Amino acid sequence: MAGSSIAPLFLRAALAVTFLWAGFGKILETMPVKGQAAATLAGMGIIAPQDGSIKAAYEESDFPEEVRVRRVHGITLKVASVNGSASGDGGAPMPLVPAAVTQGSWPSRLAWACAITEVVGGLFVLVGLLTRLAGFSLACTMLAAMWLTQIGPAMQAGRTVLGFIPDHPPYATDAAGSPMFAMLLWQFSLLCAGLSLTFSGPGLLSFDRALFPGGKGKRQDEDED
Repeated sequence: MAGSSIAPLFLRAALAVTFLWAGFGKILETMPVKGQAAATLAGMGIIAPQDGSIKAAYEESDFPEEVRVRRVHGITLKVASVNGSASGDGGAPMPLVPAAVTQGSWPSRLAWACAITEVVGGLFVLVGLLTRLAGFSLACTMLAAMWLTQIGPAMQAGRTVLGFIPDHPPYATDAAGSPMFAMLLWQFSLLCAGLSLTFSGPGLLSFDRALFPGGKGKRQDEDED
């Protein structure tokens, strides 16, 4: 029916607006860093101390004042530190990513890959170009975000329900008063939306429909009509 061809347009609009906002925010906006976070970025060649000194290894004391960097490097810092460090008894937490990914320039590369995927994927979803691939890419981005920010750290800390759900009371709030499950549920919603678009296709109005007029999706719509 015609409604089944129009419905994906609303899903595309929601995903496109959300991911374009998120992606451009990471690329265009800045955030302050100092201390160890700034030293970590300096070690990757992203920033340098105000005195312009170059060192083999930077320390927290090299950055006593805030330095502004692009928000995408919030992901850089997350990837660089996600595996944690060895505890006092020599034990190390469960690694969430391969160790090589947290070293060298890899954290920055992955952070930029995430931001670019959000922008490009959002644009492709908006116009309906390579829609299934774009939807799948955005879904994978959300799956990685859920693992690195919510599910993985909970498993790493050993505080989970059913082995992977963070062990928070259902309506608990954090220090800022925000629901602790809000971020995970938002990520999960975007993951499901991306997968839905992957399987449903772009719908009635799209570049895919114009470029591939004999595709399976159009034949199905005609049969339903």
